[in-house]
Amino acid sequence: MNNTLKTSVRYITAGYCSACKVYAPVIEKAVTELGLPWTKLDAEDDCREVAHLNVSALPTTIVMIAGREHRRWEGAYSLKKTLELLTTPQ
Repeated sequence: MNNTLKTSVRYITAGYCSACKVYAPVIEKAVTELGLPWTKLDAEDDCREVAHLNVSALPTTIVMIAGREHRRWEGAYSLKKTLELLTTPQ
């Protein structure tokens, strides 16, 4: 993914979400490998921002390009699939 377009990732999680706990190290490794800035939002602590993003399931990952949503997915995936989702044009 071309980071010159100011690509960033928002990862929405919650302490009670078991799938989130499994996926957290995967998404962290993926964004680190790609050198993408990312923000981890807690659905309980950051409820206003999460509501503004229209999150309806956890975990949710949102790819932003130039401040606009480019792609989103819900659920936990393998590192290979996550890297594919982060780097393949929609």
